[in-house]
Amino acid sequence: MPAAGSYDFQVVETLFLLVDDDNGATFEVQWKEALDEADAPFTTWNVKSQGSPSLEVLAASSGVVWFCGSESSSTLTDGDQTVLKSYLEGGGKLLLFGQDIGYELKGTSFFRDVLRAKFIKDSASSKRLVGAGMLEGIAVAVEGNESVGQRYPEVIEALAGATPILTYEGDGDQEVGGIAWSSPLARCAYFGIGLEGVDTAATRISLVQRLLQWFDEGTTAEIYYSLARLKQMEEIPRKRSLYQAREAVVPRQILSRSAADLQAQGSALSPKDKQVIAPVMKGIIWKLQSMDSFQSRLRRHLLE
Repeated sequence: MPAAGSYDFQVVETLFLLVDDDNGATFEVQWKEALDEADAPFTTWNVKSQGSPSLEVLAASSGVVWFCGSESSSTLTDGDQTVLKSYLEGGGKLLLFGQDIGYELKGTSFFRDVLRAKFIKDSASSKRLVGAGMLEGIAVAVEGNESVGQRYPEVIEALAGATPILTYEGDGDQEVGGIAWSSPLARCAYFGIGLEGVDTAATRISLVQRLLQWFDEGTTAEIYYSLARLKQMEEIPRKRSLYQAREAVVPRQILSRSAADLQAQGSALSPKDKQVIAPVMKGIIWKLQSMDSFQSRLRRHLLE
């Protein structure tokens, strides 16, 4: 039971989940500093002390930042891979960092089909990288006075649907260190390096800021485009509140609505419209139900 006294609480529309999966190392220090400086509210989940987070826990966040540090034999378990696959299929947003994730998971369907990555080799020819796409203009060094533990910066390849966003400097064939993909509802970026290995706090902060901005860019247009491809937009009712992108990808803006209320509104749609919007509606309702359950447990815990 909480001690008696007064408490200050802050209500935020955005709350990221930082999953500390470095097996007891202290690489969360660099992540917490970068997220704080990026003005990104977050809560931490420690895998070593709490076990792996559930799908419900991931879904209750605005986005997941998962790092494995220098682990090479205990990065993502089979259960972690299943949960992350379902999370992304439900419209999640994931940043995944680790210099040996590809080394361990290179033969898995998760690495190939979910991260959309191919493992090339365990150690890059260079330790300096340049950004592309949403990371254009950012230069990264995984060596230097503030770089920690980057013995094996991985080289990966972006498979169909993904694009390189961080490449190693050097002559000859271009080696890739980070890739990303997005769908109408989900976003995923995977890096074969650790943030703790990025030299200088300023660079780490810039990298994190740019990635979190990418989480929120373009999703409105992508969702409307996706719906338009399924059915002509004029066939969707004038009242589009259920279909607006912000309600699908920024669920914290509609926490005032209960899942039951949203389901009731959805039941008023015609059978034809239900068929069109069913996949998006399912994702919205699932997220809201997960959040409602999470909030209820949190309230009970605070009142115990």
